Amino acid sequence: KKKLYSFCSLWFLAGLAPVLAPFLLFASTVADRWVYFASIGFFIAIASFFYGSLNKKVFLVILVIAVSLLSVRTMVRNLDWRDELSLYGHDINHRNSLESYELENNYGKALFFAGRKDEARLHLERSVKLQPASAF
Repeated sequence: KKKLYSFCSLWFLAGLAPVLAPFLLFASTVADRWVYFASIGFFIAIASFFYGSLNKKVFLVILVIAVSLLSVRTMVRNLDWRDELSLYGHDINHRNSLESYELENNYGKALFFAGRKDEARLHLERSVKLQPASAF
């Protein structure tokens, strides 16, 4: 088990290494997609811990429920992605987080290329207000 945890830790750190370089952190904002590969090691370690701690049937039930819920969430999110305009528009209208200059900028660009220049201007101006030094 110690070898497995060591392997998982190494996988996690090796997966994060390319995006933890100091020059990359300052060049961009953090993106969740950067940890997808690294998270495999983390989840294998968690699963092996619970597999050894729980009854095998209980573990399988929990695993099936977790995978099912995450699959459904992925399918629901995929409905938001018809094109860039629909995805960014959904996120602008339904976000529960802080203002995002990247989201405002991307939505403004999508509106601009769709020919909706007045709406695009509002979002692009909001993007500049959120992060005046950004280069789009």
